[in-house]
Amino acid sequence: MSESALLESAVRRTGAPLCVGIDPVRDRLPAGEDLQVIRDFGLTIVDQIAGLVPAVKIQSACYERFGPEGLLVRDGLARHATQAGLIVVLDAKRGDIGVSSEHYAASAFARPEGPADWVTISPYLGSDGMAPFLEQGAAFALVRTSNPGGTALQTLRLEDGRTVGHAVADLVSELGDAHIDESCGWSRLGAVVGATHAAEIAALRARMPKQWFLMPGVGAQGGTASDVAEAFVDGIGVLVNASRSIIYADEPAEATRTLVQSLREAAKL
Repeated sequence: MSESALLESAVRRTGAPLCVGIDPVRDRLPAGEDLQVIRDFGLTIVDQIAGLVPAVKIQSACYERFGPEGLLVRDGLARHATQAGLIVVLDAKRGDIGVSSEHYAASAFARPEGPADWVTISPYLGSDGMAPFLEQGAAFALVRTSNPGGTALQTLRLEDGRTVGHAVADLVSELGDAHIDESCGWSRLGAVVGATHAAEIAALRARMPKQWFLMPGVGAQGGTASDVAEAFVDGIGVLVNASRSIIYADEPAEATRTLVQSLREAAKL
């Protein structure tokens, strides 16, 4: 099965259009040796939410800052998540000219010691910067990000009347058409669309009907389950990401169940 088909199967199996983001911030964790504490934290989160959700998103920056030893911890977490039956999204926001993107793609997909199923990528260098990731795996391209600062660029108007975000969405849709799994109808090029921009979601879905939406912003950033309702296509096609509101909750598993129920209502599952 393709990555997009596997994702659909996992979402349907769990009934949970939710991805838990593992973004460990050292200051919010218990005392102890830095990497050991971060390692134990990530493994514990995986153990608590495995079976409740289809996927985890590992924020690479939280591990890269610690150098090679941090990358070993990140890769160990990815292996543990895979062994627990979870799809792994590596949140690394890679993107470069074609030949460099080939190397970034290999670092995400071709190393058995650090398995990833999807990676987040920047579309700024165009189709040739994104294509290598689709030749080796699956990717979510940044289209309309959840952070407030992204609005200044992504809503700029072009001469043809589209916004920058709309132009990127059209590019992602066009490139993604060459990577659709006909068995499920979804492309293995997805899109990052922030749940914090609820008023724009319907228009972006119309431009990207075959893209899985990875949707950050629900929870700590202020987005809600109802904000993403218009992104669903017949109850599928959305993977909401929640990080801080789950991983720092007193009971992460219970916080996960509560959000999943809200998302099921939004998706009409």
